[in-house]
Amino acid sequence: MFYAPPIREVRTEEEVGGKGGPTQTNVTYAYFGTFAISLSDNEISGVRRIWADGKLVYDVSDTADSAAQAASSLFANYMQVYTGTETQMPDPTMESDLGAGNVPAYRGTAYVVFTDLPLANYGNRLPQMQFEVTNGESSNTGDEALMPQSVGNWSLAGVGPVHADGKITTYWVGDVAYSSLSAALLALQAKVAAEEPQYGVPEYFLGWSTGTNPVPNVFEGGATVADNPQFVYYHYASATPEVLSNDPTPGDFLYCSVLSDAGATVSDGKVYWFKLYPNELFQLRPNEATGNPYPEGFVFSNSCTNYPDAGGYFPVALHTKVHSIKVERTPSCSQTCAVGDPRDIGIAQLPDNPSFCISRDGVISFNARGDVEAGSFLQLTDLIYEDGVLLTNALGPVLRSTDPLNTSGYWTAAAAAAGVPGTYPVDFPIAKSTACVDYLSADSLARGTVYLSDIVKDVCERAGMVASQFDVSELTDVVDGYVVARQMAARGAIEPLQRAYYFDAIESGGKIKFRKRGRLPVIDIEADDLGASDNEKPTTLVSTTRTQEAELPARINVAYMAKDADYQTGAQSALRMTCESQQVIGVELPLVLSDQKAAEVANVLMYTGWASRSQRTFSTTRKYAFYEPTDVVRLPRDGMLTPVRLVEKTEAGGRIDWVAEDDGPSVYAPNVTAAPVAGGQLIRFDGPTMVELMDIPMLVDDTNDPGFYAAAGGYRPEWRGGQLFRSADDGATWSAVEIFNTPATIGYALDVLGTFAGQNTVDELNSVQVTLYRGELTSVTREQMLAGANTALLGDELIQFRTASLVSGLTYRLSGLLRARRGTEQHMGTHAINERFVLLSPTTTHRIAQLSSQIGQPAAYKAVTLGQPLSSAMQDDFTNTAAGLKPLAPLRLAVIPLGDGTHRARWERRTRFSAEWRDGVDAPLGEAIERYEVEVRSGEDVLRVLAVAAPSPGEWPSVDLAGLAAGNTVTVYQMSEIVGRGFPATFTV
Repeated sequence: MFYAPPIREVRTEEEVGGKGGPTQTNVTYAYFGTFAISLSDNEISGVRRIWADGKLVYDVSDTADSAAQAASSLFANYMQVYTGTETQMPDPTMESDLGAGNVPAYRGTAYVVFTDLPLANYGNRLPQMQFEVTNGESSNTGDEALMPQSVGNWSLAGVGPVHADGKITTYWVGDVAYSSLSAALLALQAKVAAEEPQYGVPEYFLGWSTGTNPVPNVFEGGATVADNPQFVYYHYASATPEVLSNDPTPGDFLYCSVLSDAGATVSDGKVYWFKLYPNELFQLRPNEATGNPYPEGFVFSNSCTNYPDAGGYFPVALHTKVHSIKVERTPSCSQTCAVGDPRDIGIAQLPDNPSFCISRDGVISFNARGDVEAGSFLQLTDLIYEDGVLLTNALGPVLRSTDPLNTSGYWTAAAAAAGVPGTYPVDFPIAKSTACVDYLSADSLARGTVYLSDIVKDVCERAGMVASQFDVSELTDVVDGYVVARQMAARGAIEPLQRAYYFDAIESGGKIKFRKRGRLPVIDIEADDLGASDNEKPTTLVSTTRTQEAELPARINVAYMAKDADYQTGAQSALRMTCESQQVIGVELPLVLSDQKAAEVANVLMYTGWASRSQRTFSTTRKYAFYEPTDVVRLPRDGMLTPVRLVEKTEAGGRIDWVAEDDGPSVYAPNVTAAPVAGGQLIRFDGPTMVELMDIPMLVDDTNDPGFYAAAGGYRPEWRGGQLFRSADDGATWSAVEIFNTPATIGYALDVLGTFAGQNTVDELNSVQVTLYRGELTSVTREQMLAGANTALLGDELIQFRTASLVSGLTYRLSGLLRARRGTEQHMGTHAINERFVLLSPTTTHRIAQLSSQIGQPAAYKAVTLGQPLSSAMQDDFTNTAAGLKPLAPLRLAVIPLGDGTHRARWERRTRFSAEWRDGVDAPLGEAIERYEVEVRSGEDVLRVLAVAAPSPGEWPSVDLAGLAAGNTVTVYQMSEIVGRGFPATFTV
């Protein structure tokens, strides 16, 4: 770490108050760290993984799943990696602190700068950081993928065309643009009425067509157009006895032979469509007023003509003008998910992280985003234009005009590869195009390939050697990781590599050669060539010196950085089962090894130690002067040839003295099985928090306050909690409201729950199917349900359920229902598919305190997953009306005529509170005083509002109303001193 200004402290004050009591100031502190860490004095490709205080927090390795990638992209918001290029510039965070021009670019040094990293998860101190860096390639280099601009198909649905991608952007009536179909239709009606007043306001929508067919080619009722227009046309005409035609040259009349037989006359009120070839006349709409029996599209005649002298033909007036609405769409590019709430749209972008999507069941996926981009793109095309606007285009490759592939040969091959007859003309054009630019969502870094030769070469060069002074060509092993933790001699840096990768170094031919062990013998030394001496005295051909067994290892333990266990220290052992030695040797290697490789190293070290206990000494003539240490030769011994590795060579005149150790290729390829080292981490990605804000009647009596209820949970099973924040200034500032540590059981309805008139009896007629995001539902007994178990919010109706039958997965069928709990009967008829379901458990349903001054004030809320930034949460706009303080709708409202022209409205009071049913004791009032408002309406007009005081003891509340008429409505509200009107009860006279 070479840069670390003081930790930044953020102090937040919040005024809070509860249940009408005095307010107080809560002060909270948050801490953020900014610092820079050097990673390497060589250029790197990037950072693959990061551990903070031993916990994996960042993983973009090629084995990371999409959830880990999503979590990593959030962490990456706090850091900037500099890979050590020769063009990198100074870091702006450091410059803003130290001053422009005072910060070097550190070119040739890879480093990372963290800016305002939240420290709450690290004890509000800077964490210990570990990094995995690589020179590996990225799976996504960041280059965009260019694709043809998508146009897609139109289809008829309802009153008009709907495009496949739903991107209708403009409706044109003449040269005036409208943003909605309804506005355009009204404008077209007015236009036709003004231009052709003899026909009045047009009544019929006749059909729509593509831009290349400016007359109706689809009858009302629906069809699909096979081509790909950018424009379609709506057609309007009056209910006249005229004919729409695509014949550009007819006179004023069209003559068809059988029209009179069919009852078609010049004033029959029908609308026809004439197709020039094959001269067919179609009826577009039946005349319902006259009971015309012919269906839409009925062919009246196939022998119409423009010539009046044709005998037996009946004339019909020809209407040559078609009034149209042109519908324009903007071609768009594919996108896996859009901004929104996955509970509403099924799959949506992660907030503040548009490269990823989350589905309503918590699955994280990459968001293949695309944007329409104009520019110098070239496209293999078969285009149709109208008025200079693209109508259709054949899909084909797209290149930037500067692309090296932009050659005639490439385009010829591309046209041939399309292979669809008729897709491209013979002389295919290469046209400039607006392209879809698809930006791939996430990069992943492969583990780098660093060769042993690269490391040894680097060590030699650091020691002052040049390339001509050493040879590393045999060192082809791939090294997963190597640490030089302190300053040391070059020999000390190379020795750990020699132990793990089995090579030696020898000076030969004026350079140092690094040569691998396990070589095949290069020559057999003949017995006659052994025993060379400077005199005639006989010598021993081969002398053998053996190390005492007690000095050899019985066990070798190799410690290493485990490749698959987040570089924790791993240990592998080799044991010699039958020996007199008790020596245990520990070998610590500053290398990243797989468990299998470390086990092999332990065994190789064990058996090379035992094999080399026998040291062979012999002398030869200069016949063998070509050979040198590290070569493997075979010596004659006991009638056999034994492979030995030459380790020393001494030249003495005509004699060469050798020292060798037993060796063989099999020693370096042991057949062992490693003991796996546990400990590899996966990033825990909790994902976003879902929250349900519930403005509903109070569930228990001690919540008689202006607050509301909230329940929260996660889309993913890893979710461990969230915090609710509130903003009253449109997101400028946020204050913490509540913490959720236990996930609520939240889901959505798969069908519509019907209404029920049985009041407090169990609804055995209806049931509803719900799917949960997480959790489970259980059945209860009738007695448990009556005691309050299995209370839930479905839409806005409070229900209870006795039976939860598992359908599959997280889907249940709920039956045995108590309906309209706590006075929510007004919501019984509002149910819909996909509406919310929340199980209202005391442990997961939180009461959010509010001041009475906040009632009715809109506010923004964010439920933030613990440990994630505020920007990672979706915003919910919510207005609390304090439904828990609203008096319930009166019961048994009746309006009774009194016989003198007046009516008496009477009703029964209800209470918001739980009330025991005891003789002689009325239900608690629940309000400061008992009073009501009675509103009389005629349609939408309010005729009068009356204030009604509390009734005399033992009587029902009532009021006499004069002048009521049939159809008038009488609505009664019980009044609250805090929120005013309660829920209404309505009676229609």
